Amino acid sequence: MAALIAPGVVRYAVNGTYDGHDVVNIVDMRLDTTGSIADRAGAAFDQAGIIINEWKDSMLPLMVSSYKAVSVSWIDLESEEGSVGERSSTDSTAFPASGSSGGAAMPGNVAARINKNTTATRGQRQGRMYLVGVSEAWTQSAEPNTIDSGSTAVINTKLAAFLGDINQSDTSVFDFGSEMVVVHTKDGVFTSASVVTTLSIDAYLASQVRRIRRG
Repeated sequence: MAALIAPGVVRYAVNGTYDGHDVVNIVDMRLDTTGSIADRAGAAFDQAGIIINEWKDSMLPLMVSSYKAVSVSWIDLESEEGSVGERSSTDSTAFPASGSSGGAAMPGNVAARINKNTTATRGQRQGRMYLVGVSEAWTQSAEPNTIDSGSTAVINTKLAAFLGDINQSDTSVFDFGSEMVVVHTKDGVFTSASVVTTLSIDAYLASQVRRIRRG
């Protein structure tokens, strides 16, 4: 299969563990270095650091201590010669770092679905990612399969902060622009990328069987 080429897009993986199981969350970012002295490899490295900082600030408070963020790796999908790399620290943050949400932890096969909302067109799907390390405090005993409204509001506030902070528009700080996107493909070939306008928690909990079984 030919390598995926998605012009302008760098694919980041937030690598972590949950009670001994590997966990990966994908964040696709469109990087723009037009008119900048920054090269794409340097911009990709800097954006990885931004994701590390904001994952710690906005996402780790949503997960229990059994979840640990380990590193952020990336591959530049701009071309077959795009940069690849991995980093686990910045000037202000060092991984591994654990979640800080209170409450008893749900099993590893239970996940919260985060919707990557875009201005969808016909035939395109919205994006999503799944968070493990969900606290039982997010649900009520009368409705154990759904996240209660109070928790939803708190989670969505954190998600809005994460999205706003990883997107870069002030080039006086970093000499490039960036925005989260959802990559669309057909038969494994890139067709387009849609800008993520908001992140939101899905009301219903999801399941991922492979994250509870061993062997």
